[in-house]
Amino acid sequence: MGGTITSYLQGKINKNPRLSLFHGKAETTLMVGAAAGIAAIFRAPLTGAIMGIESPYKHDLAHEALIPGLVAAATSYATFSFLRPNTPYFPIHFVYHINIRDLFLCLPVGILGGLASHLFLALLSRTRKRYNGWTAPRICKNFVGGVLISAIALLTLYLIHSPVTLQAGLPLANQLLNGKYVLWMCLFLFVAKLLVTVFTFGMGGVGGFFVPSATIGAALGACCDAMLHPSQPGLFTLIGIAAFTGASYNSLLFAAVFIAEATGSPALVVPGLIASSMAFLVAAGISNSESQRAHRNTDEGKLSTMPCSDWMSRRIVVASPGEALAHFYDRAIMEHTFDELPVVTKDGTYLGMAAMKSLRLIPREQWATLHVTAIMDSHARTVCSYHSMKIVEQELAHGAYDYIPVVDPATDRLIGILSARDVLRARVQASESAQTVRADELKSGLPTFSNHKEE
Repeated sequence: MGGTITSYLQGKINKNPRLSLFHGKAETTLMVGAAAGIAAIFRAPLTGAIMGIESPYKHDLAHEALIPGLVAAATSYATFSFLRPNTPYFPIHFVYHINIRDLFLCLPVGILGGLASHLFLALLSRTRKRYNGWTAPRICKNFVGGVLISAIALLTLYLIHSPVTLQAGLPLANQLLNGKYVLWMCLFLFVAKLLVTVFTFGMGGVGGFFVPSATIGAALGACCDAMLHPSQPGLFTLIGIAAFTGASYNSLLFAAVFIAEATGSPALVVPGLIASSMAFLVAAGISNSESQRAHRNTDEGKLSTMPCSDWMSRRIVVASPGEALAHFYDRAIMEHTFDELPVVTKDGTYLGMAAMKSLRLIPREQWATLHVTAIMDSHARTVCSYHSMKIVEQELAHGAYDYIPVVDPATDRLIGILSARDVLRARVQASESAQTVRADELKSGLPTFSNHKEE
């Protein structure tokens, strides 16, 4: 809600030349508004600001939204505090003090959180695929989803006298935090809440992911509480929230900060960071948002999207493995002025690279009798046609040659070759493309959700 309101207002302001002092990027304002909304509803101002800068990218930060996000989150939190009681989102009855055993046990809790997020997002993706591929009318598909969710709600109502579907699972999370359930019941609630969330969002439902994800993480953490017995009962329930939500949102920071702010216990940041870091590594880039990009849309990012097959040269001068070194020298230097050539068989199979620097180590009187295989490097780096120009640039930087062959992985045949000049051409095109997009954004006043390197 905060992001929708602020981005809409920023778009209107950008169209008014009299308000040029307040012109800005609509996507930045969107993140700032989202930070303000999160800070108020969860009573966690720092969490809101961090979530605003972490959410757009998997392995990057929207740093331009940090300062306005901090100000907006602080203002929103203060306003909320004036109007409503400032109670913690997850009230706990203990003050946590760091315990070494707890910190070591946070490692398996984080791993479990990452694995659980893989399971959750895989089931969600499969359910969405089945839902979209089902040819029945939408109202029928939504009805089936509602029946499934209602069945789980009735089952949990019968077993624990409270459905897992109400208030996004927040009452259930608080009950888990207070240690109300035994191990087998915590496992049941983990499965039930995971499935009901999958059916909700996979079969046409609309809502927020955060609280349901936190409840799933709380159930998983409660299982760890029952098995591992931390220094404070309920500790791993909170750590489970940090691990599962951090993995599902592909975030390192905000989940750990959230449990500290939501409980009013700052020391929880330490075990929370350990668990969320492990979950982040295990999650390996998965995310509950299809719009979350890996990196900012800079020249580096564009280079990573350019397949090298679009830039490689297909007219290649090659050397034969049975070719005499003297003949190789005459062709490479005298004819073509190349310092190195790829070595291929008659059917085009790539064998390695032959370079002049290796030829100089062979006495000249032996050039007529020795073959190219005597100086061939069969371990020279290669790439495939689907690799990006960013990969090519890295391989050229770390390799021993000025050229890198492009090989078909299925047949080992040489299909092209690339040099630093090809990488430079790709970089120039990436830079020109970024400048064009930036110019279009400035003209329209309503940029799309992308962040480019500032000039």
